[in-house]
Amino acid sequence: MAKEMGDQDGEGIAYTNLGDAYRSLGDVDKAVQYFTQHLSIAKKLGDRLEEARVYHNLGICHLDLSDHIKAVAYFEAQDAMAIDLKLGHVRAHAALGMGVSVCSSAPKSRHSLISAPRSSSWRAVRGSLKRS
Repeated sequence: MAKEMGDQDGEGIAYTNLGDAYRSLGDVDKAVQYFTQHLSIAKKLGDRLEEARVYHNLGICHLDLSDHIKAVAYFEAQDAMAIDLKLGHVRAHAALGMGVSVCSSAPKSRHSLISAPRSSSWRAVRGSLKRS
């Protein structure tokens, strides 16, 4: 209905609702399709906050699919948006997603993350995922 009315914001929200529904039903690939459609709309509208939210949803889906490299990439994109928008709570969500990605990827990564100095960057952590 939102699409028929030309309401792109409403259309994006509908895609996210469908993505959430398919993810909860276990059809993560279908959820990714809907979230990707919402991402396209958010980019077209220049809605960076909504874009950050969709990056988070895509990161969660890729965690579900055990694709930790893609998950981290989406969480990094979310973090970059949050920095630009000066939204600490969105950065916290991105950091949590990256942490879950790393801890879920392999037991070796858990130990190296815990013993890593606090100043280590997520890019270094992401590099360790590629080697795992």
